[in-house]
Amino acid sequence: MKGFFKVIEKEVVKGEKSKEKKRGRGSINQAKVLVLIESIPVIPQAEKDKHKPKRKCGHIKMLVMNDLKSPSINHVIEQNVKENTSAITDKYRGHSKLKELINHQEINTSEMKEVHTVLPWVHSAIGNAKKVLVGLHHSIGEEYLQSYLNEFCYKFNRRYIDNLFDRVLIACIQIYG
Repeated sequence: MKGFFKVIEKEVVKGEKSKEKKRGRGSINQAKVLVLIESIPVIPQAEKDKHKPKRKCGHIKMLVMNDLKSPSINHVIEQNVKENTSAITDKYRGHSKLKELINHQEINTSEMKEVHTVLPWVHSAIGNAKKVLVGLHHSIGEEYLQSYLNEFCYKFNRRYIDNLFDRVLIACIQIYG
């Protein structure tokens, strides 16, 4: 449910070898992003489908946040998620008070070797967004990250629409026409 968009930079000081800056949650070169993904359980139809994810992915939403603490996350959940919704998250501290708002199930992923099997669409969405951002845009200012994530989510949420350009045209006509 949470994601960190990381940039690895090397610091070069004259006369010294390059050394990497801190990686992970404490790095100064990352943005905190809350990832919300709609999914529904899927029952495998055949033996060949047993390796596929056990949930089908629906719409996604990615929001750049100042912090990923409980009050901030709960505020976003109140605005974007219906009351009768169930949420599955990892055991991150910021998710601890979600039970007050919605039906919430926490999964301890700290000791798992294959974490991507528990929340597969979260990991796929974050990985795909990172690849798109690095591959297309190379360098993104912090003030523009939300716009780029909105574009990624827009395309992802309409991935089954045959002609996306026609859909955008229709949306523009409905808004301005």
